[in-house]
Amino acid sequence: MGIIISPTDYDDWRWTGSAAAPPSNPAALADVNSTGIYAWEFTNGEALFFPDQQLPHDYKEGTDLVPHIHWMPSTTAAYTGTWTLEFIDRLSAATGAALQAKTILTASFNAAMTAFQQQTANFSANITGTNRLISSTLHARLSLALSVGTACFLNGLDAHYQKDRLGSASITSK
Repeated sequence: MGIIISPTDYDDWRWTGSAAAPPSNPAALADVNSTGIYAWEFTNGEALFFPDQQLPHDYKEGTDLVPHIHWMPSTTAAYTGTWTLEFIDRLSAATGAALQAKTILTASFNAAMTAFQQQTANFSANITGTNRLISSTLHARLSLALSVGTACFLNGLDAHYQKDRLGSASITSK
């Protein structure tokens, strides 16, 4: 009995596993609510880099990706701010694939929030799938501009994408 893929299946292209702090204005690993568990904490103007992302082989080539962010405030208070995701990418992993122009997306918020409760938001636009193939690569920078509130912990950064199979039929192509 094989695994059945429905006409439209989705998954997450997760980015947070390979994050690195930049040399200036870095987000820092901080203790979440004195639990001894650490996560990336951002205050105003801090950033984090995601230098080595590669789109999985189950990606339905040519379809758009929907980037979104999960975070939580460090205190109970009003929060006003904007997450900014900047990235450069290539539409395929083939030798000679051209670097695309830098893209900037934002996710703004303005609300009363409870400490350590999950917040989720889509960014301002999708990432185009036009001419995009499996193993497409991406390098990104995530930053927080926070005008009201103290700090936010990153819970996840990813993009939903359509799947059309479990993987690829060959090692480099569908």
